[in-house]
Amino acid sequence: PIHVSDFDGAIEDHLTIIEIDPTNYESRTELGELYGQQNELKKALKYFDEAIEIKPTSEARIFYNRGVIKLHLGNRENAFPDLFKA
Repeated sequence: PIHVSDFDGAIEDHLTIIEIDPTNYESRTELGELYGQQNELKKALKYFDEAIEIKPTSEARIFYNRGVIKLHLGNRENAFPDLFKA
């Protein structure tokens, strides 16, 4: 997990980066992790989905995190393919 004392500031920073560079999958990944830690699971899933859409060969941790979020949202069937990719 990301260790951040100012979640709102970190989120704003990454949203600004995406505004400047819409193809930045790293900031989307960070947003997914930040929202996941705040238990805003649908927002987290949105940003993990976007990161993978931008870079389908994303790092294993993105697929893992997306799979975990899907599990927490009760979507086991779609979670396992992500977890196996990780």
